[in-house]
Amino acid sequence: SNGGCPYPYHFQGSTGEVTELQVDGYPLGVRSESTYPVIEAQLEPGDRIVFCSDGIIEAENSDGDMFGFERTAETIKKGCKQNLSAPQLLDYLINEVKTFTGDTPQGDDQTVVVLAVEA
Repeated sequence: SNGGCPYPYHFQGSTGEVTELQVDGYPLGVRSESTYPVIEAQLEPGDRIVFCSDGIIEAENSDGDMFGFERTAETIKKGCKQNLSAPQLLDYLINEVKTFTGDTPQGDDQTVVVLAVEA
């Protein structure tokens, strides 16, 4: 389910690919009568699910370029292919965003949750 955040990323260990789990939902708390659809994904050992706030995607560098969806997916894929643990992958993603943004002030929260499926 999703409360208005970017789609979660699913790294499939068996294929090495990252896909977005596309589930839409109104931002949490905007409308009291909102309903939130639920999707299911079959997870296998080596898979990772990465949830992140829009502060990751929308982080800007000094030129005004955003970190973006594609760069986020590629960073997750690269970290997963290095077989990083969940805490290491979280740190890796945050550090890549910080490297990209440099001295540009952070404009929004940067929240990341990583779920790793172990054997």
